[in-house]
Amino acid sequence: MKFLFSIFFCFVVVAGQSQDINLLLKQADNLEKQQKEADALDKYKQILVLEPNQIKALVKAAELNASLGNRQTDKGGKRLYYETALSFANR
Repeated sequence: MKFLFSIFFCFVVVAGQSQDINLLLKQADNLEKQQKEADALDKYKQILVLEPNQIKALVKAAELNASLGNRQTDKGGKRLYYETALSFANR
């Protein structure tokens, strides 16, 4: 009985986490549509905390870091964003 309860509990946790990720993906997408790229990037990072290998979040995090880096005026800021983009792309 304990075994069945444990399996059921794991299933509920995984299902709940999937719903959280889907909600965060929708929120991030809406933020991008509103041209709030920094806020969208934060949402994608939240997703990656929950699911580190979530492909869409990794791709979007890399794209947004590159985009935000392109707008930086100082070389140090650009480099930081570009290196972060590269680290997301390499995961």
